[in-house]
Amino acid sequence: MPIDFQFHFPNSSVPIELLPEKAAFIPESATLLIADPHFGKATHFRKAGIPIPEQIFHKDLDILGNLIVRKQPISLIILGDFFHSDHNQEWERFLYWKTKFPRVNLKIVEGNHDRKMKSRLLDHDFLYPDALPSPEGIYFSHEPLLTEKPVVCGHIHPGFILKGAGRQKISLPCFYLDQNCLILPAFGAFTGLSPMKKLPKNKVFIINGDQVIEIQD
Repeated sequence: MPIDFQFHFPNSSVPIELLPEKAAFIPESATLLIADPHFGKATHFRKAGIPIPEQIFHKDLDILGNLIVRKQPISLIILGDFFHSDHNQEWERFLYWKTKFPRVNLKIVEGNHDRKMKSRLLDHDFLYPDALPSPEGIYFSHEPLLTEKPVVCGHIHPGFILKGAGRQKISLPCFYLDQNCLILPAFGAFTGLSPMKKLPKNKVFIINGDQVIEIQD
């Protein structure tokens, strides 16, 4: 059973749940947040002759579907880099998957990888081209923002390196808090990690299996 982590921004009473499925959930507005799924990437690589398994995409959709069943959100907000390339078959498969959850309102904050699909996303009224404000006073964006308001974003694909005895180390996806900006891990399985440092002003929450754990100083 997944173990969620209860998080609050500094000077904010709004609870946010950090989920081991590489997502976040705001119970107050029943909003589910993911960043950087990069759908379409596996098919894009296969078109280039690189043998990437198609199951990667289906597994990501299964995880997202199970998250919707588990948390029962009213809104699903994708914080950019929804689709990695131009149109391919994964787009139609995503649209079919979306019909299973007709009551979930989908919004996609435009990311740098979404430009080739912009017209299709606009046609379906999915795309939000700028930072999206929430009823709780939190801004949702693709890239980190400099603002006094709390921000939840993606783009960075944060990871954290745990070091052990005998020069052993492992890189794990993490949630990374930089002052008033919470950076979500990349949701897509077919993405890399950008190693982040734990500084005194930062907080790091690693995903270790079915739980989220805060790294202590």
